[in-house]
Amino acid sequence: MLSVLRLGRGACRRTGGRAAAAVRSRGGLLGQVRLASCLLQELRERYLDAVSVTFGARCVQADWRQSGSGGQEVCRLTFQQQSGSSSSSSSTGSTTSTISVTASSSSSSSSSSSEAVTEWVEESSFVIGADGAGSSLRAAMETSSSTPFSVKRFPDKNTIVYRTIPLFWPKELATSRPGDVNYSARTKSGINLDCLPTKEGPFIGVMLYKPGDKRIAALKTDEDVRALFQEHFPAFLPAVREVDLQRFADKPDCSLPTFSYAGPVLHYGHSTVLVGDAIHTVKPYFGQGVNSAFEDVAVLEKALDETDDDAGAAVRRYSQLRAKDAEALVVLSHSLDGGFTTFVGPLILDSMLHKLAPKIFSPNIIASLQNEAWSFAQIRARKRWDRALQVGLLAAVGVVLLRMAAALLGLASKLLGRVGAV
Repeated sequence: MLSVLRLGRGACRRTGGRAAAAVRSRGGLLGQVRLASCLLQELRERYLDAVSVTFGARCVQADWRQSGSGGQEVCRLTFQQQSGSSSSSSSTGSTTSTISVTASSSSSSSSSSSEAVTEWVEESSFVIGADGAGSSLRAAMETSSSTPFSVKRFPDKNTIVYRTIPLFWPKELATSRPGDVNYSARTKSGINLDCLPTKEGPFIGVMLYKPGDKRIAALKTDEDVRALFQEHFPAFLPAVREVDLQRFADKPDCSLPTFSYAGPVLHYGHSTVLVGDAIHTVKPYFGQGVNSAFEDVAVLEKALDETDDDAGAAVRRYSQLRAKDAEALVVLSHSLDGGFTTFVGPLILDSMLHKLAPKIFSPNIIASLQNEAWSFAQIRARKRWDRALQVGLLAAVGVVLLRMAAALLGLASKLLGRVGAV
């Protein structure tokens, strides 16, 4: 993944078009590698002379200071890069850029002592932090006393780990399995399988289970994996290639992120904003991670348009436009991270009531999250209203039932009294 992009002023020119935003619908999954490749291709085709990309680096520190006689605020980013990492341009020493975009790196946060590490500093008057849930920019903003910025972290009460495996349906079976539908297999064993369609054709199988599951830990050979699928997911076994069985056994467990959101502002001073997982971290159950990050970019684009590219005004406007949505997305997603009571039950109830009275009750929360006409904050407010109506409806039904029960008891008492009198 990208670690830092240095953008010259030419990259700031916009032709009036809005930033591209992914739709919230989950009709198809776009792989991480393909997404990064598409973004790189777009940068090289449109902004070759204005953008410099460095690979394999990570931001380890951030601070802010005044620069020049005018006292302009600049953000100083310290980067580290292990030897052997590729770069589209040399990045040694301190450099200054018009815009700096910091993104997450797939490299490990720790480096071997035998590997040389290059360290350098980037200074910029406009920084966009997209460096994920472990954001160095977010950490620096959180410890600063110059901003009301803070991060709300939710304890993980439903810890799940996962492994992935590609699924290629044979031609004779593919026609009966639409390629734009998500498949999910829930078992009593505690091992579940979600299958997500991709634009390339194959499905991505995501096996979910509790940390330390002995059945998964015991997988050593391709035969072990085949036996696991045969026992728990026999319908999916024809889609698993032989070569992927051993690869699945060799994979380490991957952890899902924990829920967190930033607020009540998403910027620092006049120079820095955060986007993506740095401001709203959710588990990837409903496909709103990257989609919501693209929406962040579209909102930032709107803020820049409204302020005529005044960075200081734009970062403040961005916070006004996006902070409530960042919080709402995480709160809504966190409410679904449970069992029947907090997830399945409300989905069934919402779907039934919406079908009975669509003008009064909104669709279930998953369908609502995929509705691009509603912001996440609007969905949260509407769901609060729905819950209030549901409580009122249940209370009214309860009162009616109690009165009916009381009336029946009274009638029964009178009848028994008459029988006794006779």
